[in-house]
Amino acid sequence: MSEGATVDDALADLVVSLREYAEDWDVRLQHADNHRGNGALVQLIKLSSDGELLDWFERGGE
Repeated sequence: MSEGATVDDALADLVVSLREYAEDWDVRLQHADNHRGNGALVQLIKLSSDGELLDWFERGGE
């Protein structure tokens, strides 16, 4: 869950949370049944800058 006093703060926290998820996915989550299909998301996170992820959020994940 991401939190912040403003929407921008919450989105910045979401970027941090996604980066942590990508690290955890590489280490252990990729082998879990309920996370196995998230490889494309992890690649998107790893290959995107913070600004690109924020733009992606604004476009609704498109």
